[in-house]
Amino acid sequence: MPTTAAGPPSGPGDFTRAEALVAGIYEALRSNPAVFERSVLLVTYDEHGGLYDHVGPPTEVPAPGSEPEPGLLDQLMGLLLRPKASSFDFTMLGVRVPAIVISPYVAPTTVDATPRDHASVPATLRAIFAPAQAPLTKRDEWAQPFHTMLSLDQPRAGDLPDLSGYVAPTAASVPGVAGQSHRQIEREPPLPEYYQELLRLADLVDEKLPGPLAPDTLGPRAKARHVTAEFQRQAEVTR
Repeated sequence: MPTTAAGPPSGPGDFTRAEALVAGIYEALRSNPAVFERSVLLVTYDEHGGLYDHVGPPTEVPAPGSEPEPGLLDQLMGLLLRPKASSFDFTMLGVRVPAIVISPYVAPTTVDATPRDHASVPATLRAIFAPAQAPLTKRDEWAQPFHTMLSLDQPRAGDLPDLSGYVAPTAASVPGVAGQSHRQIEREPPLPEYYQELLRLADLVDEKLPGPLAPDTLGPRAKARHVTAEFQRQAEVTR
């Protein structure tokens, strides 16, 4: 779930920038119903965070493909380097990770427990755009697509979630850059402790740079981005 701008991020990591990116893409789609009604935004996670999962990974799934028969030298190296380990044949999936299917055609509070994997992405594309084409591999032939979750006949409109409060401010909303209200800067989420050192470095670089300094009205993140861009510009000039 998104972290609110009013409170610090929970847990050992700061996910606010990634969440703001997702919120920005979603809000861009939501603001244009004609495009949103023809789109599906899929958010998947690459890792499970290292936490224990009480459900074991699915097994006996089709391997994506077959490897060529190893030559004599490969077999010998395998015996010498991996004498006690069998090769992984990709017939087992990994630990479960979340996936979020975002579309106005998904019914509210929908939760689907159907096992899927990353091959469900090409399986979805093939099912929608090239249903007559053969699967790329045995794995995407087996994988369940995502578009089956779009179960509504008519797109939702009035009850779509509003995530505009989680969208990171852009250059267009920074005072001194585009003349917008200073209140928009206050939407920057609180900075984690490790970011303070980066801000001190940005201030140090700002003092050494020739030319205009970063405006005092900028928020901490916006100021750091401004200094970085100015540093890169000066580096190009003096190259």
